[in-house]
Amino acid sequence: MRLPYFVLIAIGFHEICEKVIEQYGSSEKILITPRGNGDVPFWTLAEVENVNNQYSSDISLLTDPLSAVKKRVVIGVGTGRCGTKSFQKLLNKQPGTSITHETGAEWCYPDCTGCSDLYWNDAGHEPSHEERRALAGKRLQELQRRKAELVGDIAAWNLPYVEHFLELDPEVKILVLKRTREHTIRSLVTWFGYKMTDKRKPNQMKLPWVRQYDLPVHLQNGFFSSRYDKCFPKFSFNSAVLPGPQDENKFNQTLKIAATKYYDEYYRFVDILEKSFPDNVRMYDSYEILNNKNLQQEMFDFLGIVNSKPQVLLMTSSHATNVTAAKLHSKMYTNG
Repeated sequence: MRLPYFVLIAIGFHEICEKVIEQYGSSEKILITPRGNGDVPFWTLAEVENVNNQYSSDISLLTDPLSAVKKRVVIGVGTGRCGTKSFQKLLNKQPGTSITHETGAEWCYPDCTGCSDLYWNDAGHEPSHEERRALAGKRLQELQRRKAELVGDIAAWNLPYVEHFLELDPEVKILVLKRTREHTIRSLVTWFGYKMTDKRKPNQMKLPWVRQYDLPVHLQNGFFSSRYDKCFPKFSFNSAVLPGPQDENKFNQTLKIAATKYYDEYYRFVDILEKSFPDNVRMYDSYEILNNKNLQQEMFDFLGIVNSKPQVLLMTSSHATNVTAAKLHSKMYTNG
């Protein structure tokens, strides 16, 4: 028994349309579906419109725009502790969007997989170019399954995959969030320092940028767990700066040194990406983009968002003139 419609697959949709008309007449229905052929898994909107324009008078086309048409993709990056969660909420409140924060990072589970598939390193192993490209392709296909016109994810560990996202899909937009250096580093130190002394969460990773195997064996279990280990790059440090398990003061000194190196290296790489992909990459000051409606509108235009809704997230007009940006910088970012 024949299906009540014909399916357009990887190639030759014009030939399929013509054959349906020739054999069955103009009363048949055709469903346009994803190609499913790897690097280009979806029909572009232009291709679907071409089919509709050419054959709509002859055949009833059942095009599912949420599964067949390629969505616009935005990837967000930032060191963490820079407002990424608030940034995600701003984007996700816009019409036709599905933007997540740290996809796959199920932090609430003790056996979570950390930063999911897009790991920065795993037990000291950094993915090869081919591995990163394959992981980026998998993530793009996952995003394309969402039921929205603009889809994306924001996470610190997206950064080493940016080039691969753009290689696979040159239309991907990259948004970079950058909080001031001083406040970001202080927040990172506070965040991981708090985790060190939190007795309720003894399995948290404590020094996320230090190679575990660089520590003496008797210290390795004191500072690490798989929860954060995959999510950040690793740097080598002189053993003289590394703390003992109970040395809280030296721990915080080490953490500050490591967080500083992480921040500087992160945005050094962002600068390279900005120069290499000027049409795709936009970097925003955290305070400005979360509070400046005009700047938000420019960003929404860049993303192609129609009927956007700019909004002030972290301060109200009633005290905007009385609180300086510097003071706000020190009080904001309770998440991300």
